[in-house]
Amino acid sequence: MSSYSYSPAYRPDIDGLRALAVLAVLLFHAGVAGFGGGYVGVDVFFVITGYLLTASLLSSLYQDDFSFLAFYARRACRVMPVLTVVLVGTLVAGFYGLMPDAFSAAGQAAQHAAYFAANFFFWDDANNYWQQVSLATQPLLLTWSVAVAAQFVVLLPCLLVLIFRGCRRSAAHASDAAPPIWVIAGLLGGLLLVSLGVSGIQLSSDPAGAFYLLSSRAWEFFAGGLIASLAGSRLGQPPRWLGDIVSVVGLVCVLWGVLTYDSTTPYPAEHALAPVIGTALLLLGGCAPERTLLARALSWRPLVWIGAMSLSLYLWQWPLLVLTRSPVWTVHGWPEIPGWMTLFVTFALSWLTWWAVERPFQGNRDRSRRPVLILTGALLLTALSLAAGTYAVHASRSDQQQLPPVLTQLEQDTSVPPGLDCEGKPELGLIRAGQSGCQLGEPPKPDAVPDYVLMGDSHARMWVSAFDSVSRDLGIHGVAMTYANCVPLRGAVSAVRPECAQITQEAMDYVVRSPIQQVILAGYWIGAAESPAAPTDSNLVSTPLTDFSSSLRDTIRYLQQAGKAVTVILDVPELESDDAPRELALLSVSQQGADVFGPTLAQHRARQAPVIKAIEEVWPKVKPFGIVDPVVDLCAGDHCLAARQGRTWYSSKHQLTDDAALGLKAVFVPLLRSVSAPR
Repeated sequence: MSSYSYSPAYRPDIDGLRALAVLAVLLFHAGVAGFGGGYVGVDVFFVITGYLLTASLLSSLYQDDFSFLAFYARRACRVMPVLTVVLVGTLVAGFYGLMPDAFSAAGQAAQHAAYFAANFFFWDDANNYWQQVSLATQPLLLTWSVAVAAQFVVLLPCLLVLIFRGCRRSAAHASDAAPPIWVIAGLLGGLLLVSLGVSGIQLSSDPAGAFYLLSSRAWEFFAGGLIASLAGSRLGQPPRWLGDIVSVVGLVCVLWGVLTYDSTTPYPAEHALAPVIGTALLLLGGCAPERTLLARALSWRPLVWIGAMSLSLYLWQWPLLVLTRSPVWTVHGWPEIPGWMTLFVTFALSWLTWWAVERPFQGNRDRSRRPVLILTGALLLTALSLAAGTYAVHASRSDQQQLPPVLTQLEQDTSVPPGLDCEGKPELGLIRAGQSGCQLGEPPKPDAVPDYVLMGDSHARMWVSAFDSVSRDLGIHGVAMTYANCVPLRGAVSAVRPECAQITQEAMDYVVRSPIQQVILAGYWIGAAESPAAPTDSNLVSTPLTDFSSSLRDTIRYLQQAGKAVTVILDVPELESDDAPRELALLSVSQQGADVFGPTLAQHRARQAPVIKAIEEVWPKVKPFGIVDPVVDLCAGDHCLAARQGRTWYSSKHQLTDDAALGLKAVFVPLLRSVSAPR
């Protein structure tokens, strides 16, 4: 059978399904309780896109009237106008409402979004240690999914056209010129399995890539395409009773993801199976010759109306949330916008965009006759978006606005990683020679042996200002060997910096060979001690070890066997999110510089419980080692300081600023007083 009998007519239930998907995303972003897995709405969109694209392509290809120009013109009409309006509108609003660095980052995102490469931009950001925090204040973050869908739109027609042309060349008879539909279904199913496997592999090796890249998301589109390919057969057009059953099962699967997943769920890979299979079943049930009960429910006019403008809703909500939560908004005294009002404004702006921008282009039935003109217009819209993004990237602070001093300080505190000047050089040759570190305290005399070495990741580097100051006060000299993402444990591997294992080992080997007697270890211990976090967070921590306590024991024992005295610095309390430093600093500003507190001491102890347990297990198995706990000074009573005198003490949710470290330097005085080395 080489024909394709399914007619991809308009299905209002699909718009209803779009409505459920976008509402889940909106409620998730708004922080509504119970919708922690609302992000699976994006997967629902991907499956629907794969279904509609494949159905349209197969119908045209089997009728032998497919045109690349006409196809891409239709897609350009669907996406380019609304995307351009959102990009330009966000940058105009961001000119007045964003911090300069955030405005520049939004401009870079707009540049990439204009040619559908935003997912690569955010993937690089997520894997870039110095850019990770910026995603929390990126108003154009959601353009990543538009880029992924656009890349699939480019690839799928090419794939199917190649198959059809290959069949025509090898066919002996005209009736065999088109491939049987089971060949198409088998191909899509095979590609689905390959991409699903890639997604699972990437989730463990490159979580950000698994989240943002088409290679690990394509299977979701292929799931929709598989349903579309089956829709032309009896298997793809179930009887009414069976359609009712599969539709209900599908809805349960989607709702399961929405209601039970949260930000700690490793995603996508196998956890995306529930919403993807659920959406595929809903689409399959809707193919029944007689409309199912659920298809009728999804065709309810309010749902169809929301689904029709789902693209505008999806693209507008996040910029509005970011802008209304911006420090600029707060410091200027603009009224706080409650969540329900943000949702109302999102709907109003989305309806206006749909009515004035989307609908005219979608309703133009004659557009397919002018594909060249339409694609030319799309290029002009791309150029406009690129121009707006380029301006945002290069706009100076004076061009944008004159920030109040408190905002200038806040931007510096939260955008400059602590101890940045002391980041170790990662070249292995320099590490072996002891030349990759940073000098602390008194300038070293020729051939002088450092009194101590501070080793670790960025959680060690955040203390360098304190160690440098105390060392100068005491007249001693130390060296910092700190490498971002490289927790100081033998065998630890970073998800975003695989070379950390070798860097850490070479650094420890150098210290063992050297005459340095005092070794001070600091790191993001909890990241190595607990299970992986969500893909959006896992880049901030090291890949968890199979046994944290044994690795800590081996590391301490390795150093002690070389005659080194070892001290471990425990970590500081962790805030709720990377937005928290800004929010708490602004709260301090609004309270005339009053102290603002983060987690309680009890919450901090509970968070660090796996680390404390590991230390208790290690203690009797090695020689005595020192422990320094900064919360002795950071937490007054049961509350831990987060902001003071209008300034944040945190640069990210789990790292202190340089000034905060200086404010806590007294906690290290006893340790450094005990340090002595022959000079």
